[in-house]
Amino acid sequence: MLAQKLGLSLPSLKKVGGADKRFIFTIDTTIAGQSGSSSFILSVLGTNNFDVDWGDGSSDTGVTASTQHDYARPGGVFTITITGNDIGIYFGNAFDKAKITNIINWGNQSINFNGTFYGCANLTSTAKDAPIITTSDLRNTLRNCTTFNGSVTGWDVTTVNNFTNWCLSASAFQGSGLETWDIRNATSASNFMTAGGFTTANYDALLIQWDTLTGYPSGLAITFGSTQYSAGAAATARASLVTKGLVITDGGQA
Repeated sequence: MLAQKLGLSLPSLKKVGGADKRFIFTIDTTIAGQSGSSSFILSVLGTNNFDVDWGDGSSDTGVTASTQHDYARPGGVFTITITGNDIGIYFGNAFDKAKITNIINWGNQSINFNGTFYGCANLTSTAKDAPIITTSDLRNTLRNCTTFNGSVTGWDVTTVNNFTNWCLSASAFQGSGLETWDIRNATSASNFMTAGGFTTANYDALLIQWDTLTGYPSGLAITFGSTQYSAGAAATARASLVTKGLVITDGGQA
């Protein structure tokens, strides 16, 4: 069947209720990692309790700790579907960080520690939803995710106070969706964006939207690498944000 050829098992094609609460992502076991070429280590941190469809017709229920799955055939791309209310997949620059390749749906995946996808160099995202963020520390979340260029639209970061290096060296990330973020509880935002691929258009959108908010912490230093902004509305918004207390470092006006 086509689903099996794609490494997608039939149970993973089902939705749970209205909104899709499953965490769905692809892996490529041929990429070097801590496990072998026919295995994947599903690493977790914190409180977990979920069911896993491994994408090869097999599944596990009630998973609460990191676990390794061995596939029958060596090497391949598989779609893993995780269902549950307590999902905290975590890589932290270790385990099989290089094997995760695409997040299809965030569902109930929680980002509850810093460094969740740190080191996932082959990761991108085509998801249209957002993860659940329960931490105040978003440091290193996408650090060294050098191929990541997914949208971060709608991420609720209102509980976050530390954004340091959150996407450091994520050189392909163009900043799509950052304009929807509310960072007014931040106390540290150094290396908020590195030079990377952050586009002028996306930076303009961020400046203009962020300027619609008030209550920024005075003296908050936020860096956008060498990213430039446009003359006109974006330049005006940037100047306004500075008067509101932000200390902005960027590449200047284009």
